[in-house]
Amino acid sequence: MLYLLCVITLAFVVFNLKWTKMDWMTPPVIFSAAFLCYAAVCVVEKNAYAIEMIPATVGVITAGLAVFSLVSWITEKLNRKTTAVRMPQFIEFNNIYVMLLIIAQILSIIFFIKYLGNLSDAYSAISGESYAGLGAKIKLYDTMTKFWTDTYAQLAVPIPFVYRVTNPLCCAAEYLLLYIAVYNFTVNKKINPLHVCSVFLMVVRIVMNGSRSPILRIVTFVVCLLYIFYMRQGRQYRLNGKLLGIMAASAGTLCLLMLALLFAMGRGTDGFNIFGYIFNYVGAPVVNLDTFLRNNDITLFRGVSEVPVFAPHILRGLYAYIAKVCGTNLFSIAEINFFSFSRNGIEIGNVYTMFYKIIFDFGYFGVVCWTGMMALYYSVTYVKVRTNISRHPIDFRLFIYAYLFNDLVMSAFSNRFYETIFDAPFIKLVPVAFVLDKFIVEYRVPEKMMQWIGGKMREKK
Repeated sequence: MLYLLCVITLAFVVFNLKWTKMDWMTPPVIFSAAFLCYAAVCVVEKNAYAIEMIPATVGVITAGLAVFSLVSWITEKLNRKTTAVRMPQFIEFNNIYVMLLIIAQILSIIFFIKYLGNLSDAYSAISGESYAGLGAKIKLYDTMTKFWTDTYAQLAVPIPFVYRVTNPLCCAAEYLLLYIAVYNFTVNKKINPLHVCSVFLMVVRIVMNGSRSPILRIVTFVVCLLYIFYMRQGRQYRLNGKLLGIMAASAGTLCLLMLALLFAMGRGTDGFNIFGYIFNYVGAPVVNLDTFLRNNDITLFRGVSEVPVFAPHILRGLYAYIAKVCGTNLFSIAEINFFSFSRNGIEIGNVYTMFYKIIFDFGYFGVVCWTGMMALYYSVTYVKVRTNISRHPIDFRLFIYAYLFNDLVMSAFSNRFYETIFDAPFIKLVPVAFVLDKFIVEYRVPEKMMQWIGGKMREKK
């Protein structure tokens, strides 16, 4: 069944490439290629982890690929009209704003380090364990926020006010600046050193939080924007041997960077197995999905969840955010990303592809509905942003699509799309970025205010 899964996923990749005329960045190609990559890694590690697939696993993934491809095909057929508008030659962004952002980023980093110290001191007081060094403190924070959530809540270490203010502002401004930097690079092939400094601090802020996946979001954000901007300018990079080589080299470099960051965050160990580590991220989610389907009695319309609310685990982040805003835990929804083991007893992580939580809440039929809605967003938006150019300096449709492009790439890893759009950081990022875009980039209100104040002062003289 595992080899059959490889053949099926490969067939979907080839089919989607063919009908999209080798446009390798279309959503159905990315979606099917992600599952092909994971299935291929499972074949390579078949003996090491005693991997066997049941028909239900192959059927679920096949159904998901079929729904996604069908929705994308229909969308492409129904949206052939374009309303191209002449692209601006350059997006102006005053360096003063970049300097202000850099200052805010530095303040955010300083106060978060202070918070990490306070958190480690509070935990050391009750556990007797010592956490010396920034890497150890970052690891503790990451562990507590992911796995020791009850202990983290009980400690109730206050987050510095400066960090709570600067963090959402910095996050939104960083992605806006990255959008502007990428666009201006495609126009004049120049890079502003201040932009590079801000992006570096953006990566530092991510590392300080103990997670590396947002760095992948930066990479996919940039790649998506580059592709769309070049396509709008009449250039399109077709899939060929040279491009595949560049992509493979880039993926290898990125993998090494992720490994280096793992040890920098204090999460590496002496007995570290690089091949097992890679498999846990690329391959194991499919095996874990198979384990889940194998061990549970799931029907077409009934999953495993017994929580009496709509889509409790798919929308768990949204319910948690609502509870936080309301100040009361309205819904008690437990985390279900349990660590799993291969058939020969090796621990292989706690992620199960995007289909896990869908089936957990709704059964097999949920795959059709929730995959279809996800495909509809990506397919419709891709058709629009590909050729329908916005009259605004920043095309906010493309901004959000590029941000969520990472969740399409990571669909074989976990339920990233629904986890992101219904999670607090994204809910905060969109309105803040929109206001900053209108206030600073499009209408440049601060500059006009300063000009008006300057004019009034000259009139008084």
